[in-house]
This record gives sequence, C-alpha cells and structure tokens, in this order.
Amino acid sequence: MVRNVILILSILLAGLQLSAQNWTTHCGNNERNGRSKMPGPQMVDNPIWTVTDPMPTSLGMSIYSFGELFVTSRVDFSPYHAIIVCRDLLTGALVWTSPDLGSESILYPMGFNEDAVYAHDYYSGYFYALDASDGSIKWVSENTSYTFAPMDGVIYTCGRDLIINGELGSWQESTICLDNETGEVLWTNHNLYAVTPNETKAAYNDHLYMITGAINQPIKLVAVDMRTGENLYYSEELPGDGDQEGPLAVGPDGTIFFCRDGGDLYAVNDNGSGFDILWTHTPISEGLHKNYVIDHGGDLLFADNGRIYRLSGSNGNPVDSSALVDFEGARIIIGSDSVIYINNTSGKYYALSYDLASVIWSLPVSGNGYAGPALSQDGIMVTYGAGSTMKAYAFNGQHAPVSDFIASDYHIPAGGSIDFSDQSSFVPSSWQWEFPGGEPAFSNEQHPAAVRYDFPGVYDVKLITHNALGSDTLVKHCLIEVGDFVGLEENISAISVGIYPNPANTSVKVSTDEIASLMVFDTKGLTVFRDERQVYERELDVSPLPPGLYLIRLSGTFKSSETWVIQRKLLVVK
Repeated sequence: MVRNVILILSILLAGLQLSAQNWTTHCGNNERNGRSKMPGPQMVDNPIWTVTDPMPTSLGMSIYSFGELFVTSRVDFSPYHAIIVCRDLLTGALVWTSPDLGSESILYPMGFNEDAVYAHDYYSGYFYALDASDGSIKWVSENTSYTFAPMDGVIYTCGRDLIINGELGSWQESTICLDNETGEVLWTNHNLYAVTPNETKAAYNDHLYMITGAINQPIKLVAVDMRTGENLYYSEELPGDGDQEGPLAVGPDGTIFFCRDGGDLYAVNDNGSGFDILWTHTPISEGLHKNYVIDHGGDLLFADNGRIYRLSGSNGNPVDSSALVDFEGARIIIGSDSVIYINNTSGKYYALSYDLASVIWSLPVSGNGYAGPALSQDGIMVTYGAGSTMKAYAFNGQHAPVSDFIASDYHIPAGGSIDFSDQSSFVPSSWQWEFPGGEPAFSNEQHPAAVRYDFPGVYDVKLITHNALGSDTLVKHCLIEVGDFVGLEENISAISVGIYPNPANTSVKVSTDEIASLMVFDTKGLTVFRDERQVYERELDVSPLPPGLYLIRLSGTFKSSETWVIQRKLLVVK
C-alpha cells in the first residue's frame, strides 16, 4: 500500500453524518438524499403557529433550520429584491432580518449550522456568513460565486468549511472551499460544471462528486478530495445532452445516483480508484428532476411523468409508484416515520404512505415551488408559499429521542474549556456524552460544563440520548479544534516553514528559518512524535503512522525572548 503525506492549512476529515434534527443544507445533508432522523406531521388540520410577515413574498423559498431557529427568504420580483428572515421554529416569532445590502440585493440562504447562516447575493454574486444570533455580517467572500441559491446549498467539510461554486471569470466555473471562520479560499478546483450553477454536487465521507464538462466537452462524473480539492478520478463519458441541470444524491452505502439530462438515470459505485455503473434506468419524462430520496430499504424515489416512482436500489427495476398526481419537478424527503413528504410547483404539499399507495394528507400552498419540505426539531415542518402567511405543523405523537447539542465554542487554545448544551428532540430522560481528548472524557449530565482540552488536536464529540421509546446516537466529527496560539502574530507570519517532499512516501523533511522544537499529534491529541531540539531542520520517519490526519506544532524563541508557536495540519492519505 502506497501512503502519501501532505501538509495543508485546514483540517478536513471524513464527511459529516446525517445532521441530527437539523436541516442544514439542500436536501438536508451533504449526501443530498432527503433522509431525516425526524418524523413529520401526521395531519395538517391545525398548525402549531401561523404568522403574517409584513413583507409579502412572490415565492416560498428554501428553508434551513438549526436548533430552535430557521431561516428563509422573502422575495419580491418588482423590482427583484430578497432578504433573509430568521424565525423561532417553536413560535414563528421574528428573530432578525438580514442587513440592508441595497435595493437590488437578492439574498438567499444556502446553509445554517453551528457557525453561521450562509447566504448568497444573487445580484452581486458575493457569499456571506451571518451571525445566527442577530443576522449581522461575520464575513463576506473576497470573490463572487456563480450560484442560484434557491436550487442549491453548501456542502460542509468535516471541519465545517464550505464548498460552493466559484465565480465566472478568474475562477471560471470552478468549485471552491471557503474557511468557515474567515471566508478565505482554502482550495480551488477548476473542473467546469456543465452549464448550470445548480445542484450538481453531492458528497460522501471525504469525496465530493460532481458532473463536469460543457456543451463542447465530454460530460463525466468526477470524484474530488474534499480535503485538498484534488481531482481523484473520472467516469467514462456519460451520454446525454451537452448540459447538466439535474442533481446528484448518495445513499447510506455510498451509491451515487443521478440522471443525465436527455439521458438515463444512473446508479454508480465509487470503487476507490474509479466508478462502476451498477445499473441504468430510462425515465419516461425528460423533465428536470429536483432531487432523489434513498428510502429506508435502500431503494430510490424520484418524480417522473407526474408520479413518484420507487426503483430497486440493487438493480434499478421499478418496484411501485404513486397514483398520477402533479408530481413533476417535485421535491421529496422521507422521515423516520417512513412517510414521504413532497411539495410540487403547482402549489401543494403532500404526505404519502411508504408504499406510495395512499395520500395521508395534502395541503394547498400556492407559490411553494422552492420551499421544499424540511423536517426540523420536534418534527416541525414549516410550510411556505407566495403571499404573507407562513404556517408550521408538527409531529404530535411520542418518539424515541433524536440527539443534538451545541457547544459554547469550537476553536479554543490548549488548556481552554467548553460548555455543552443538549438540544435533543422528544424529551430524553438520560444522556451519555463522550469527549475524546477532553477532561472529563465522559459525562451523564444533560448540559456538561467546563470540559477542558489540554492538547492541540481536532476532536469528535458523541452524545447518546435515551427515553422510554429508545435511544439515538449522534457523533459530530471534527467539532472541536484545539490549538496553541501563543506568540507574536506579525512575527509568526514572517517565519518560513518548509515541508519536503510533499507528498512524501516514507519520510518528510521539516525546516524553518528560526530554530524550533517540534511535536506531532494525531486527531485525538495524542503525541506521536516529539523532538525538543532547537534546530532549523529535521527529517521525520512517517512510515509507522497509520493513515489519518496529523497536526505539526513548531515552537521557538526570538532573540527578544518572546515565544512563538506555529501549527500546521498534516494529512496522511492511503
């Protein structure tokens, strides 16, 4: 087995697991597969709240939720202008409205997580991070992004950095990764995406999948390393039109699903060095498929020619279908209750039974075309269309808990402490926390406080909740980044660090223009190499290290006796 070592400036590990009770990006998760851990409303006779917004909207737009908050846009087409509103999920009360970016600004949300509400201005092209507490601007991207946000959402790396479209021009239809704290570009991938700026990406573990090409170039599926932006491998040319406006989705087992414009629907396996086509299916309609759902049995659900179809995940054969309803272009999700929730462009929401045989309920909401169903905390689903009214409906039965939590901070110096707050759904009665690298390492408190991290590293946090109906486990990977930021920043920035070769097979040479000691940590904060000598250069034997991510810490003393510390992240790849 050949193993490489690469130095990078941001920690990016395996992909995020299903995002608990939150609807944080398009179709709910990086995989874009519309699967939720939450149940949804069993009926829509009585909303849990109804609000009237003072700014009518021409269309209902995408909804993203985190904890007890959700965001969406209010849009006016005369003239074209949109703002983001944040509301309380439990009451509908207005929490904040996005800052005034000018009368021509068209601001759409693209994601919502622990760090921020992420938004794109369709007029100016700039990408924003907004503070979730008050909507204030945390940062603005340096360059513009070629995106139509109502049809797309961010993809998160393990460290919650953001993958979005680049701009037309210097990034020429590229894909970029932005630092979630600063908005800086961490890497750029220059694959052309095929005409459309929408929905043609999905991710699984540390692989980003895209349809790439152009009208005058072959259309292919590509796997990209989410940690570095490096192209890993391509599929063969995929027959169909010269553009690609349809989405991708990835199942829990890693199977990739997509339909070529003017071509077949594909199920594809990533074998680690290329792609294997498992099966193809020819749709009845060549219309635009808004998204795909991989149901609890591993089968594929999608809208085609006015029906919802289920195809066998193993061979692509039709299993069953719904009655003929106006489901063309539908957005579809599936809840933990196995109910299939749908909205269509004609102005209705539906709930279908798992076998697609019966409509459990339907709800007319005109102008809801972009406001796909989204299940959030406590099984709440906000319904949203044109006009001034917004309503929410909730699951009203008993359910096993769905774990979720937040932290008081996510980036701390070594020796710092963090408080954790449970925000799980359906009233857990007990909690089991695990804090690898933390002290204490375990807790049974609902809201553990003052968990201390003494060593640099990147740490997961695990929560298992229980009630009388069952339990739920949530692991948030790469959640806590612990560093040691001692030293003069202006002097540290002037210190040169060399890593050679990069990539390396068995050893790597680390050099500085100031004498320094060196330590290497794994992602659990355990020291795997220490050299206290104050030297300019040393060579490390990396052959004993298992594949994974490692952090290098260099420290020294200037002639002024002031201490400096530089940290870099070391990635070991199979």
